[in-house]
Amino acid sequence: MTNYKHRSSILENIIERVIDASVTAKFFMLAPAIIFLLSCSPKKHATDEFYNDRLKWTMKIPSIVAPEDMEKWKKVQDAGMEAMGNTYDVKLKKKTETLFIFKSGNENFMEATVEPYDKNKHPDYAHYINMNYGFFYHAIEVQLPGTIIDTSQSTDVIDEVIFYRIKFKLTGTDNTVKNIIFFSRLFGDQDLFVSIMYQDTAKGAVMLDAFRKSKFDK
Repeated sequence: MTNYKHRSSILENIIERVIDASVTAKFFMLAPAIIFLLSCSPKKHATDEFYNDRLKWTMKIPSIVAPEDMEKWKKVQDAGMEAMGNTYDVKLKKKTETLFIFKSGNENFMEATVEPYDKNKHPDYAHYINMNYGFFYHAIEVQLPGTIIDTSQSTDVIDEVIFYRIKFKLTGTDNTVKNIIFFSRLFGDQDLFVSIMYQDTAKGAVMLDAFRKSKFDK
């Protein structure tokens, strides 16, 4: 298992090498975004299926979730990037496109993003995403001090497609537990990133099941 606790202590020495990576920016945006999502009320969705033609990806939308306001979400992402850029005194570049964000209650959500991936600049995708998991670990340490962070990592096969997966278990200072699971996969030069956060384990199971039953046209 990767030692993200140790990795976070050396991030300042490597940040200049990867700070222009859009996944890094995306991970940095997630911590303030989590806080934002706890205070919003979503609207009901009009369809029960998501489809993306670029990825040939179909997913049935769980009945327990509803879409978040994309304009508000963009503002939170921009604010998150600015805050983390100020923390490290660098300018983060955002190339991420949000495909969807669904929410159930104030503690459970699922989001999918896609962005271009430069294989010449980052030939080792597994190393690239592991380094960025380390950045997210550090972002949580900075923005949510006192949080206990546990991680576990593996791969998932979804419709014969292999995804990298990592789970973060966050135990707050009030002993509340939040689980965040990230799925990552390259589709050509497109990097698909799916995040599922839940406090309610039953709702988390429903969202995970929906994603794991996704279909990808070959």
